[in-house]
Amino acid sequence: MVKDAPTEMKELRNIRISPPVAALNPLRDGDILLLSYPKCGTNWIMSIVLLLMNEGENLKQRATWIIESDEAAAAKAKGKGSTPKEAIKEAIKEPSGGYPNEQSNAPKLEQKNGNGGYVQANGNMNGGNVNTEKKEGKGSSKKSIRRSEASKMWEVMGPTEYAALEGRRSIETHLRPDLLAPEGAKSFPKGVKTIVVQRNAKDACTSAYYWFDEALEYESFSKFSREFIQSTIGESEIPVFDKGQPGNYVDWHASWWQAKQEWMGDNLLWLHYEDMKQDLHTAVRAIAEHCGLNSSDEVVNKVCERCGAKAVKECDSMKAFAKHIRNGGTGEWRDHFTVADDDFWNETKKRRIEALADPGMYPVDRET
Repeated sequence: MVKDAPTEMKELRNIRISPPVAALNPLRDGDILLLSYPKCGTNWIMSIVLLLMNEGENLKQRATWIIESDEAAAAKAKGKGSTPKEAIKEAIKEPSGGYPNEQSNAPKLEQKNGNGGYVQANGNMNGGNVNTEKKEGKGSSKKSIRRSEASKMWEVMGPTEYAALEGRRSIETHLRPDLLAPEGAKSFPKGVKTIVVQRNAKDACTSAYYWFDEALEYESFSKFSREFIQSTIGESEIPVFDKGQPGNYVDWHASWWQAKQEWMGDNLLWLHYEDMKQDLHTAVRAIAEHCGLNSSDEVVNKVCERCGAKAVKECDSMKAFAKHIRNGGTGEWRDHFTVADDDFWNETKKRRIEALADPGMYPVDRET
């Protein structure tokens, strides 16, 4: 097991963009763009890429959320500096207590609140008995405790400072191509290397249930899962269906797969979460080669050691978050879906794929 280095670690930015930043042409040649539907391995792939950018050596992630204006960024920085630009610079140099910016080099796996509000993982992929009863004490607000805590880990930056960042940038987003690249290849720099991670839809739904369950009032997992697969933008309180958000799982993946087939080609590397779990070394090497980064055995081995689930739990800088870490496994949906849920899901998903303009544009997710 590779331990955290005692010396000062290099710091690299984990950058996230979302609407309305997409309208500001946020990409440039050399960027590494990481795409995923929510709860499908976003932070895992970001950690892998940042480690590869640092030759496999331990690092600190500076989580940076790009927002639409310098003025808004200055306000978030709590008034430091006399101008928006100065305020942002001061916040970057010395983040306020409200926006800590250091994260582990390891991924933030799926999280749980540790208060007994739902099934425990019991140390294995499929552990625990599922309590699908209505949870008491939840409000109707979408402000989940865990989501709020996570948002505090991000510093904010306006477009001026973002554009001025030097060197190669690693950027993550859940945006659809119609928002990020509305004119297709015309609005997408050729030098951008893009990666999509696709996770089994039912596992993504299960993970999303635990991520949003503090904020939403659902009578059961069954109700949540059915709404998750059949809804689209504006049809559900689940945040992924808010305006400007990813929308339905089927639609999101079909839109990016179509973009790959029509104009992105080899500039988009399509990975499956389950393949990464089964053979991480092969996946890391493919990512390195795709991005033009060092893919030597030494670097790949270091990255794999430092971004696995065990590394997350044992990393010194993650001990404070240990109670929030779930297993990041595959096949957990089998402990949540009833037979009726599974039948409803499969039929609904099938109809949704058939309703696509070109059903052949849906990339089949792995069975788990």
